[in-house]
Amino acid sequence: DRPEEAGGTMAPPLTRFDLRQMLMMRGGGRPLNATLQTTWTDNSVDWERVNVASYFDEDVGSTQEVIPMLVARPSTTRKEKLPVVIFSHGTGKGKSDPSLTRHMERYAKSFDTACVSFDSRYHGETRGGVDDDEEDRATRVAPYVDRLIDVWRDDDLSSERPFIFDSAVDALRVVDYVQTRPDFDGTKVGATGISLGGMITWFAAAADDRIAVAAPAIGVQHFRYAYENDAFVGRVESVQKLFDAAKVDVGKSEVDAELFKLVLDKITPGLLDTYDAPRSLPLIAPRPLLVVNGELDHRCPIAAVADLYLDLLHGSAYREAPSNLGLYIGRGVKHQVTDDMWGAIDRWFQRFLFVDDDPTLTVTTTLEEEPPGGDSHQDSPFCPASDASFLRDPHETDLATHRNQSLAYLRSFDFWEKGGEQTTNYS
Repeated sequence: DRPEEAGGTMAPPLTRFDLRQMLMMRGGGRPLNATLQTTWTDNSVDWERVNVASYFDEDVGSTQEVIPMLVARPSTTRKEKLPVVIFSHGTGKGKSDPSLTRHMERYAKSFDTACVSFDSRYHGETRGGVDDDEEDRATRVAPYVDRLIDVWRDDDLSSERPFIFDSAVDALRVVDYVQTRPDFDGTKVGATGISLGGMITWFAAAADDRIAVAAPAIGVQHFRYAYENDAFVGRVESVQKLFDAAKVDVGKSEVDAELFKLVLDKITPGLLDTYDAPRSLPLIAPRPLLVVNGELDHRCPIAAVADLYLDLLHGSAYREAPSNLGLYIGRGVKHQVTDDMWGAIDRWFQRFLFVDDDPTLTVTTTLEEEPPGGDSHQDSPFCPASDASFLRDPHETDLATHRNQSLAYLRSFDFWEKGGEQTTNYS
């Protein structure tokens, strides 16, 4: 999966330095300048709104000049320093969206953990000084998509990359902020995110090993696979207005693979090759990585995600720590994160991040392992024990066992029977 250079030779493996250099190529390094905006307490959770300066110098004077954050921590805690989970929202959402805040509150209360969410580029407050999550999605997403169109059309804006890359840099600024808090444990920083937030989590964790544990949800995907297999319709639909504008600009009647590539090459150079998942995901290793996706998600085709997972497992990235790599697939789930998928994320952080020196402490999840009465788990909001057993196993698993468990797990899905095994070398 390494891209070819001129002359047919394979490009060298991507390094974390290479990725960071690309993400920060616009130049910057502004002082963090953390500023507390307001505080309140609700339901035994202390909340704070905090702003920090963005990294890039050219953001000064724009709506992207600061990164608005929402911080949650338990009102009472027995810990001197709290582990921290960074939450990244999806397209058209924001740091205060209930899709994040209900889990931030839950983590603060149930796991004695601090949580931080932030507005990604042209979302929430960064779309013009407002933070109204009651507006319809089209209104909330318009400034973001309009800026993507600007970047597509204007060569003078070619260095700005609002889709994934610049928001990943903002996530690293959030990590910078976490490191300054005396009440936070900077060695125990986890990250998760939904959809666009899952992509941001993936790239931030790949670029910065201060993120100790990562669990991106419905974000990991193989962009090159989508391009080469006409599996890009779902990704196009997420920002349809951008591709409609591009279609008009180039005189096409429909969005085809060529146009899909043209747009991505302009707004996120290298995403289809140099920085795609086969090259960037291994940079997270050997740190714990849980990939969470839906079985029927047309934005992140699951066959390609399964192949990415197996490539990681069979390659050198997790050879010495195979139990640090996990995959959870929501059965019958499209592009959403269900309760059972959150249950898998809970277990992952419980195993690798919410670790306590007190062996008598028992941390429990809010989700049961199986439906009451032993009913079929197909449509239930529970995390099936058969699916999640390796997520919560505290013991090291040897590579051969983990591979066999993973293949048995994948064979339990219809997509694998319909061709998954034929597309890999691991059957």
